[in-house]
Amino acid sequence: MHSSNRWQWLTGSLLIGAILAPSSVSAASGDVLVGTQLGGSSLAADTEGPGAAFSSFDHGTTLSGSVLAGYEGSYGDRAYRITGTLGHAKWDNARSLEALGGVDFLWRQADGSGVVYAGPRVGAVRFSDDITDDINTEFAWGAEMGALTTLGSAPSSNGRPLSVGLFLRHTVIDGRQSGVASNGLERDIRVSGQTWFGFQVLLPL
Repeated sequence: MHSSNRWQWLTGSLLIGAILAPSSVSAASGDVLVGTQLGGSSLAADTEGPGAAFSSFDHGTTLSGSVLAGYEGSYGDRAYRITGTLGHAKWDNARSLEALGGVDFLWRQADGSGVVYAGPRVGAVRFSDDITDDINTEFAWGAEMGALTTLGSAPSSNGRPLSVGLFLRHTVIDGRQSGVASNGLERDIRVSGQTWFGFQVLLPL
């Protein structure tokens, strides 16, 4: 997977901006949030080349986790959330580290009991595997949607409400890793996307 300097610079700038934005605003004008996402992750990937028949590449659903920071505010009548996410997933012979930033549009329940959200994501994925022994970073883009229910206040949260819910995130990755099988035949791994899903917990600071 070859990454151009231009893509790396653009990705880094957008991601740093998304992650640092929550800490650069006043908590009085909105809520600064932290949270975690736990569930599964699945790669859209194929093993190609003459040596593909001699390679077993595990890329099905595996356990994964993410940490996130965000800032919720409003512009006019529209509620939004700026989010930065760092997620990790590990298969039998592959690993990924995904760093993303984005802006979500929020649709709140009238009684404040919950919220539905959706928004774009952009960032980078660091992918490695044991078949080709390559470690590369690729530009990634996609979208996330989810729903959250507001619960009672968590311990030591200063009375701020805890939210729990579900999420689904898909990112598009255009990358290929090249290697050679033990019999000398070429074998490549082509990754085209990654899907994350599961439960999430958010807590205002």
